[in-house]
Amino acid sequence: FEVLERTYAEAIYAAAEKEGVVDSVLAEMEAILALLLSNPDFATVIGSARLNLEQRRELLQRVFRSVGETTMRVLQVLATRERLRYLQGVIRRLRRLHDEKHGLVRV
Repeated sequence: FEVLERTYAEAIYAAAEKEGVVDSVLAEMEAILALLLSNPDFATVIGSARLNLEQRRELLQRVFRSVGETTMRVLQVLATRERLRYLQGVIRRLRRLHDEKHGLVRV
């Protein structure tokens, strides 16, 4: 899963960088991570195969309606490719990538 998470994190970072929205995408993704960690049942639901693609996309639109266009696009791509179950790892990897690019070390 590590390669998959790194690949998505790098693609997200590159897209956000190109659009000049790295900080906002990172902040939104970290807020999403906090929500997923505080509500494991929700994390299970959005990654569940019990929801069809349309239901998953609609749920994401409703729950995360306040996020920016780039973040929503990321969520929709992950939903379409049935990768939402990796979202927590992708977000953590995105944070590490951002820290590495800015020479930050977390203790």
